[in-house]
Formats: sequence, structure tokens, C-alpha cells
Amino acid sequence: MRPWSIQEQRLKTLMREIFLQTAIANVSFGFNNFTEAFHQAKSRINHDGLLVVFGSFFLISDCLTEYEKGELT
Repeated sequence: MRPWSIQEQRLKTLMREIFLQTAIANVSFGFNNFTEAFHQAKSRINHDGLLVVFGSFFLISDCLTEYEKGELT
């Protein structure tokens, strides 16, 4: 097992616990890029759903790229 895998698993567990405290139960991890994560999230929300994206400037840049393609409308 890769040494960082243990840390990654611990982080995922902690993040799930934090989201559960806020009544957010549908959380996914382990995507390879923003586009993959975005399309998965988009398929799970209803028409009036709210998708919140937060993170680094790089992640937000990827989000804005999808927006410019018309993917976020």
C-alpha cells in the first residue's frame, strides 16, 4: 500500500464525518479531474438543485471553463 494511501483514506473518513455533521450525506471522493467530478455531481442533482464548488484557484478555473462551455447552465 502506498504510504499516502493511508493518509488519503483518513482524510476521506474525516471529510465524510464533517459533511454528515452538516446533514450532507451524499459525498464522493477520488475523482481524477474536475470534469469527471462535475459530471458525476450534475447527474445526481435535480433540476432545481444547487451544486457548490469550492477549492483552489485551479479548481475554480476548471469550473469556469465548464461554465464557458455551457455545461453549468
